[in-house]
Amino acid sequence: MASVDFDLRFRKALASDLPVITALIADHDLPTRDLSEKLDSLWIATQVDLLVGVGGLEVHGDHGLLRSMVTTERFRGKGFGRVLTDFLLAHAREQKLVDVYLLTLTAAGFFRKLGFERVARADVPNDIQRTSEFAELCPQSAVCMKITIVP
Repeated sequence: MASVDFDLRFRKALASDLPVITALIADHDLPTRDLSEKLDSLWIATQVDLLVGVGGLEVHGDHGLLRSMVTTERFRGKGFGRVLTDFLLAHAREQKLVDVYLLTLTAAGFFRKLGFERVARADVPNDIQRTSEFAELCPQSAVCMKITIVP
């Protein structure tokens, strides 16, 4: 894997970003139905003026939900997904979250390398289970994973 030595910038997503974000996420077969309601939890990663990726961190009490993690085709396989995930986990630490959960159909191996462990959906805190991502949008076949932020 090539090293990531590019100057990435992160910013909160804006309403004007919604069409591009929605198209990118939909192209990767991830849920988009509630994106306009969750815009405040989405972050954009850019290099100069190029969109590198998008990812979300919903905060629910002491817990976080990582969602909508996508890098553009041009930047895939070069370590940018790791950098974006690291950024969101650092943000989770700043928020003093205890742990962060996610659901994935295709990227369990990627997240396992970053320290996430598989957990049963029934063991997820109620605040996270009640999110649209858990309750409605992701199928029961999705792998549920967790990483502890604050032991």
